Amino acid sequence: MSDIIFICFDVAFIVLVLAFVKTSQKVKIENDSKNALLFTVMFLVVGVMSYFQYEGILKYVQPIALCLGGILYYFVKSGIAEEGIVMSGMLKTWDKIGKVTMNLADNSISFQWKKRTIKLFFKKEQMKLVREMLENNHKKK
Repeated sequence: MSDIIFICFDVAFIVLVLAFVKTSQKVKIENDSKNALLFTVMFLVVGVMSYFQYEGILKYVQPIALCLGGILYYFVKSGIAEEGIVMSGMLKTWDKIGKVTMNLADNSISFQWKKRTIKLFFKKEQMKLVREMLENNHKKK
């Protein structure tokens, strides 16, 4: 019975990561995120290690799900989309974000999300495009 529960969690995990990949395809200006490779490697390592942890069907399902999830996570983007800001595959729409502040000193934008300040960093050459996207969004309001 516990194997079925873990398999259901694995399927839900893969569906969730696939949804993140689909949402992240909306990104027009990708931010300068360096953690995708790190998370992918972590998932692959845990997936390989889990092969030696489990017995029965989980010995095969768990590593495949973790490795597939890690590979898919590599394609999850963060950045600015027409509809709002995408962070790790999750869309925060413009109407829920509110005010977005640009900081040219460190090539970033920041906004409030659930009482926290979120900051996204971009490459210096992207900042002109970022400004244009933010201005276009402001005109739509």
